[in-house]
Amino acid sequence: MNYKDRIHALRENNDYTQTKIANILNIGQRTYADYEYGKT
Repeated sequence: MNYKDRIHALRENNDYTQTKIANILNIGQRTYADYEYGKT
């Protein structure tokens, strides 16, 4: 399992949205989505 699959699975298993995780990390939702989709 690579990092993008892992962070996606962790987020989904804990019922968090991308927006909630982005707020916790103090980054934009689009930036977090790029991490999750492997673009960044």
